[in-house]
Amino acid sequence: MNLVVIKTDQQRFDTLGCMGHPIIQTPNLDRLAARGALFENAFCCSPLCVPSRVGFFTGQYVHRTNCTGFEPEHHISDWSFLNELKREGYVLGLSGKNHAFHDDYLAEHFSYREEYAHWGKSRGDIRDADRDISRWMTTAGPGNRTPEGRLMEGLVGSPLPFAQEQCPTWRIAEDAIGFVSANKNQPFFLHCSFPEPHFPNTVCEPYYSMYSSDRVELEATDINWSGHPFAHYVQSQSSGYDAYSDEERREILSIYLGQITLIDKAIGALLDSIRHSGIEDCTIVVFASDHGDFGGRFGLVGKTKAFYEPLIRIPLIVAIPGRPDGQRISASVSNIDVMPTIADFLGLGSTDRVQGKSFLPLIDGNTQTHRDTIYAEVGTPEPPPPPMPIAEFPTYNSKRKARDGVFWFIEYTTRGRAAMIRKDNWKYCFYTGDTDELYNIADDPLELHNLADVSEHSARKEQLRAALLEWTLSAPVTFGQAK
Repeated sequence: MNLVVIKTDQQRFDTLGCMGHPIIQTPNLDRLAARGALFENAFCCSPLCVPSRVGFFTGQYVHRTNCTGFEPEHHISDWSFLNELKREGYVLGLSGKNHAFHDDYLAEHFSYREEYAHWGKSRGDIRDADRDISRWMTTAGPGNRTPEGRLMEGLVGSPLPFAQEQCPTWRIAEDAIGFVSANKNQPFFLHCSFPEPHFPNTVCEPYYSMYSSDRVELEATDINWSGHPFAHYVQSQSSGYDAYSDEERREILSIYLGQITLIDKAIGALLDSIRHSGIEDCTIVVFASDHGDFGGRFGLVGKTKAFYEPLIRIPLIVAIPGRPDGQRISASVSNIDVMPTIADFLGLGSTDRVQGKSFLPLIDGNTQTHRDTIYAEVGTPEPPPPPMPIAEFPTYNSKRKARDGVFWFIEYTTRGRAAMIRKDNWKYCFYTGDTDELYNIADDPLELHNLADVSEHSARKEQLRAALLEWTLSAPVTFGQAK
């Protein structure tokens, strides 16, 4: 059985036709969902690229991987589920963005590597066209700025002036197709990873102009920022998120949707190659993003170290041959559950490292529930902040290591600057040295009303706070037994 993991970077959970998006065209991913399982409530373990990707491949949370940033030393260098695949004789290949595996790990485990970054080809055979694209995307002259002259995180105001076949998105798919063709007669693992729709927000025609900006909606733009815990972020953005007009934001999002449609077409070419190679019936295909994007929520675009729904919910499709087609699964799952699920199906055995939980029973229709609690974390690079007394969590009374008669919350503050727990429509977010957040997602789906300081919800807040701490300090659990 082969395994193909297709990833996008920073794709909002609902930007698929099969997820009900009103205008986007994603016929190939819709086709994949029709022959697999579409997870309507999938979450990432971190709203940042590297921590989320490391969690995906290890089945572990941030406080276990200690992956808190983008530095190479935070990438996987020891163990992931790919170790088990390699041990079983799989050939491993990577086409596209890495942002998960250390170079030494890649050299030891992967027989094929064609790496790309957000500005184009970053490793391997770099053609003149690659250099031209990279130069164009990184220089962004006056013609690539907004009328006001602003340039936000690489936002370019004109289409990528290259043919579709020259664009990194298409070349990643072509490299992946070449790997499939070369290895179709032996078990293989392929990581096909697109750097888009992450910034820089540009794409070639016809995708650049495919979606009119006047058809793009912005969510919850009429906000009293003075009373919102997220105000500090809006006010601190050097790139000027809060200075852009609604029309400019709609334009950015229209290009963002165009990027996704080009990705969908590239994925379609890859899926067609698998089918034409005669191996569709023995190939598992997983599609997911590493994390989300504001996508217009609060009138914003992009990402940050926060836990709002558009940032932590992700698109997820899992197509396993022989399992029921066209399922829409509403149960909550985490991206750290994906590889344990594949391992469960392949019979790879268990490991005491894993915190993820197989959701194969969901796919098989043997249960309607999976996780009653979702967690996510973000971190900060070294040096870490000093330890904080556990007295901040008054309901927690575990007999942990004490210092001067006070329990100290060491691991959490050194390995994760912020964490979230989501349970029964309630979400609690803890930020070291910043404002707590508490939302009732059912009553307040746009997360406009922070209830953390509302007295009638204080008991629930402390309950969730204590559960979050207990989870953070918990030991690894045996495969298939995660809470």
